[in-house]
Amino acid sequence: MQKNYKKLFLASNGAEGFVSYFKESYNPREGWRAFIIKGGPGTGKSSIMKTVAKSAKAAGCDPVLVFCSSDPDSLDGVIINEKKAIILDGTAPHIVEPTLYGACEITVNPGDYLDIETLRENFAEIREKTDENKFYHLAASRYLSAAGQVKKDNLRLSYSALDVLKAQKYATYLAQKYFVKKEKAPGTSFNCFLNAVTSKGVVDYGDTIDLWCEKKVVIEDKYLAATGEIMRIIKAKAQSAGYDVVSLNDPLYPDVCRHVIIPELSLGFFTESRELKFETDARRIHARRFYDTHALSGIKNRMRFNNKVYDELIKCASLNLKKAKQIHDIIEEYYIEAMDFSGAKVITEKLLKAIFDKNFK
Repeated sequence: MQKNYKKLFLASNGAEGFVSYFKESYNPREGWRAFIIKGGPGTGKSSIMKTVAKSAKAAGCDPVLVFCSSDPDSLDGVIINEKKAIILDGTAPHIVEPTLYGACEITVNPGDYLDIETLRENFAEIREKTDENKFYHLAASRYLSAAGQVKKDNLRLSYSALDVLKAQKYATYLAQKYFVKKEKAPGTSFNCFLNAVTSKGVVDYGDTIDLWCEKKVVIEDKYLAATGEIMRIIKAKAQSAGYDVVSLNDPLYPDVCRHVIIPELSLGFFTESRELKFETDARRIHARRFYDTHALSGIKNRMRFNNKVYDELIKCASLNLKKAKQIHDIIEEYYIEAMDFSGAKVITEKLLKAIFDKNFK
């Protein structure tokens, strides 16, 4: 069902731990409603969201699919901007609890349709597999932490060869070219990720940028220092001009913006690197103009070695996430056996009525 849908991640397994933007993904003050799905594994949460996304598409909306950063085959959320509605998997690790229950958030729980006695009969096995799943997630986190340190070293090296002022001036030029200041308050920032380290390796949704934007500027920067400065300034300039932005951040270091989308202008600025390639006819800019080639020549060998180490660490992290996913699938089987899926159908119908009829009961 992924074709012709915008896709992103709202969480990431980062270098400093798990990062989630779930709670900040909707704004009650702007009239948004959040439908938070609770319940154990295998209770149909992802299937419910897929059905809602298909129904939204059929109703003429343009839903955004939010995928699980550990298991990219599973949905963690659906954003329906036209209805100011979002559906989120509110279970661990991205726990979401209501703050304005009923007025903004509604919690639904397919776990209410579980046969608890069946689960109790398999308590020992479920506990053992849950501990095993946590073990592999912890191992993945350690590899990602090490990968983050290697990436940070490369960024430090590339900054030493960067003409920072030149990169900043170019970012300001781009902002002046594309942004016309509006008479309104500064724009907001919606934080998310275009790529993430998952059980299937590094997964990215670069193929959807043509759905996001009619106008695209892609900056090729295998060192990432130049685009780190450029995207920071573009984002700030767009917001100060009054535009809301989608900030697509670095999955290992979420404080760093890698891509910026301005939905109102159907315009996006994207970083192409060794980590993420784009197949698009967008205008391309080569970031090598911002670097001192002589300085780069003195650090290339070390950076090349770091890249090899980084790739191996990412592979190890993904392998452990894959093992965690395999254990999770076993846990799911116990819950599937205990689940009455007619309940998931009831919940789906309630969600559709709430989103499209505005009459939740």
